[in-house]
Amino acid sequence: MAQLELTNKRLEELTRIAENNQTPKLAPAINEFQKSAAETAKNLKDPQKITKEVIDETKKLLENKEKAEALGVVIGETEELDDATRKVIESQIEDLEERSLTDEQKQTLETAKLNLEEGNLSQALEKVLEINPK
Repeated sequence: MAQLELTNKRLEELTRIAENNQTPKLAPAINEFQKSAAETAKNLKDPQKITKEVIDETKKLLENKEKAEALGVVIGETEELDDATRKVIESQIEDLEERSLTDEQKQTLETAKLNLEEGNLSQALEKVLEINPK
């Protein structure tokens, strides 16, 4: 969890640097984020460590990543982190599939699966959290 928070902090710093046009600081900030993201990806691969806090922090990370990219920041390869995030979402979907859901929740779950298939990790996680906010 601490590593995930650190990665989020690095991404927030990167976004601030981009917002303030501090170009010389951009490359080092991207490198720090990438290092932190790689370490976070390793930690997220253990399904036993997936808690509500981890899911919330993962959602925040995805939102921050989208914000940085919207500012034109090319973060580079985050495939490892994306794969780990995908695994977090898949484990939550599998858990929800085992539960008794209302028709509305089933429809939301199908939307989450579709978002995941399309690579829309943030939207997929958002849908999962709609069903299981705890």
